[in-house]
Amino acid sequence: MKTNYEKLATQVHYQGSPTRQNAQHSLPEVGGGGASDSENDSEVLPLGQGAAEGMRTEEACQLPFEEVADRLGTDLRRGLSWHEAHRRLLTVGANEFEVRQEEPLCKKYLDQFKNPLIVLLLASAVVSVCMQQFDDAFSITAAIIIVVTVAFVQEYRSEKSLEELNKLVPPACHCLRGGQAETFLAKNLVPGDIVILNVGDRVPADIRLFSAVDLMIDESSFTGETEPAAKVTSPLEKAGNGIASKRNLAFMGTLVRYGNGRGIVINTGEKSEFGDIFKMMQAEEVRFNFALNKRLLQNF
Repeated sequence: MKTNYEKLATQVHYQGSPTRQNAQHSLPEVGGGGASDSENDSEVLPLGQGAAEGMRTEEACQLPFEEVADRLGTDLRRGLSWHEAHRRLLTVGANEFEVRQEEPLCKKYLDQFKNPLIVLLLASAVVSVCMQQFDDAFSITAAIIIVVTVAFVQEYRSEKSLEELNKLVPPACHCLRGGQAETFLAKNLVPGDIVILNVGDRVPADIRLFSAVDLMIDESSFTGETEPAAKVTSPLEKAGNGIASKRNLAFMGTLVRYGNGRGIVINTGEKSEFGDIFKMMQAEEVRFNFALNKRLLQNF
């Protein structure tokens, strides 16, 4: 049986074409279509007034998309200018997660012995040998090897789970910048960017939808539901805490199964819902190692 973390890291695949029609929402007539890039740059909010920091998902799903765009200082027709997007990127950081660099397995195993508690127990084993208490020395050494091995295996599995989870984040995205549809690295997305979603795309950030044509998104990586969720653009009067209840949002790592849409990036990287799961898994690894060391200390 798969663990919750393995379920979160499970890859989902596109399995066909749409079979039903949802309410269609055409792209709203918002913004000045003929504005120059410099004119668009003057419309965005200056940094420090909320334009670059993003928005909570609970707040974004209850507001009309026009107000979300206004608060994030973006133009629904043109998106951000390249200059403004670069300024925001310097403020909020890249839309990515920190994963440890690959190291040789033998080095990872030996690094487990750097734990202060392990060093203390090794010293106790040496003292026992010097005092010719070989039974104690053997018991301590065996316990150390068991604990170190278990910690190593747990850390290895945790890192692999994080790597698999990270694969759900797309490397590239389709976005409006300066009034033009562009394709670039998803790590360069910032709050306020306008993302274009098509069938087969993975959602590159947390997005407040403002256009949804038969849009259905597979959220099984979050909810475990096998059926894709139909998306809307209207504000929700009251949304629950769960992902499934926020039907006008698209979340990082989910998969577009049917239709197409557009949306405003409200959160990126570790501030996204996907980022919360990523941080939770990292914290779980720390808690496990702490509990393991505590158990070892109690036994000796």
